[in-house]
Amino acid sequence: ASGVTNQTTGRVTNQYNVKVDYVPAYSPPVISGPNPAALTNNNTYSFTTVGAATNYQWEIARLSPYTAVEGAENGLSNVTVVSSGGYSVIISDLRASGSYAFHLAQPTPATDQFLTLNPVIQPRTNSQLTFAKRLGWAAPIQVARAQISANGGVWQDVWSQAGSGGSGDASFSRVTNSLGAYAGVPVQVRFVYDYTGGSYYPQTASDVGLCLDDIAVSNAEQAQNPITNNVPSGSSFGFFPTNSGDYLLRVRAQLSGHALNWGPAIRVSVSNLPPMTIQFTGQPARSGNQF
Repeated sequence: ASGVTNQTTGRVTNQYNVKVDYVPAYSPPVISGPNPAALTNNNTYSFTTVGAATNYQWEIARLSPYTAVEGAENGLSNVTVVSSGGYSVIISDLRASGSYAFHLAQPTPATDQFLTLNPVIQPRTNSQLTFAKRLGWAAPIQVARAQISANGGVWQDVWSQAGSGGSGDASFSRVTNSLGAYAGVPVQVRFVYDYTGGSYYPQTASDVGLCLDDIAVSNAEQAQNPITNNVPSGSSFGFFPTNSGDYLLRVRAQLSGHALNWGPAIRVSVSNLPPMTIQFTGQPARSGNQF
């Protein structure tokens, strides 16, 4: 495949067949280009290529301060829930503040339950994920988790708590996790009520399972209205901003029928830059008002 080379040796013994696997190392596309970018101008950005890629896509998103605190006061409008039927994810009888809280349970048959914040968030070095939690009646194989996914990649735990095998937490307590390790990287946040197999509590009352409230990320920004564009050809694209401000740009490679993970995002500030000075090395040709 274009851009992918490999050489290996297979040892054949006793006339047996030999199977040799090759897994190419993935180096995501890295963007370079002007920063700041010029308002109402076509700013060209190039990126490193990925072996065997058939085409590329680039994404633009506007950055703004992230100030939301999620506690079910706005229903499910800012979160995505994947849950079993038969119980309500929003409760009012147990809460840390306000009028409502989120609740994840595992009615029969037990399956993992998910609550994901919709915004893509850009942490800083001093960003913190905070939330109020109450893990009630739960077995040790029922595990509450807070997870982070960077650049659309795999989910990683930043907090977890297994069930006690009994009544569990008697009240809400607040959890704080540093997101400094993800500074400058677009991330998503989700909570999982994980079933790892075995005997469990299938009840759906509010004091059974995981309750969450006051979910917030401090000192962070939100990537709003992301737009994905195809790269027509080559390893560059043009960014033509019509509004000043800060933006995130990132690129991903595509194979036939499959998109690879996004490469690292770069932060670009857009401003009305002063005119450029051009020095001609020879006499230019002029036609009307054009050179």
